[in-house]
Amino acid sequence: MNNTFSGSAIHYRFNVASSYSEDIAEGKGSRFQTKSNRSSRGERAAAGYDYTSGVWQFEGNFYVPQGSSGVIIMQIHGAATEATTLRLRVYNGDLKYNGKTVVASNIYDKWLRLNVIHNVGAGKVTIFIDGKQKLVVIGHGRANFYFKYGVYGALSASSNYMESRWREVKLFKK
Repeated sequence: MNNTFSGSAIHYRFNVASSYSEDIAEGKGSRFQTKSNRSSRGERAAAGYDYTSGVWQFEGNFYVPQGSSGVIIMQIHGAATEATTLRLRVYNGDLKYNGKTVVASNIYDKWLRLNVIHNVGAGKVTIFIDGKQKLVVIGHGRANFYFKYGVYGALSASSNYMESRWREVKLFKK
């Protein structure tokens, strides 16, 4: 696959009590006010890399500290039948596909490498953690897709403090 996008180290934090998120890249911080604690987020989308066909890969190293729960840390946005094709959400130390199927357990307080391969034509998504295939799922139809990562707490059961750190984020297209 050809490398089409590369990102620097990023650190996302969200604190519901004070209603702010920080996007810290290369030692510089940005603060974003939110309008609702219900859908609190600090995310980055791979701008300019939307796709409708082909085989695309997201790669990045992530770290989630203990205490962040109910938070989506990575998505493939877009689907024919729903808003997203893939949501990877942290629940009490487990990384889950769409909040149900466990992809990896005991992920708190360690760096892990995530690879997600989206084969649009075959209608499938393959998830790898630290180079090991963990899950293959069927997509939700063709759409305009893009990758997002950071923190997104969309549930009332999300923790008040949500954080994910990212580094060496890359996108590839076959």
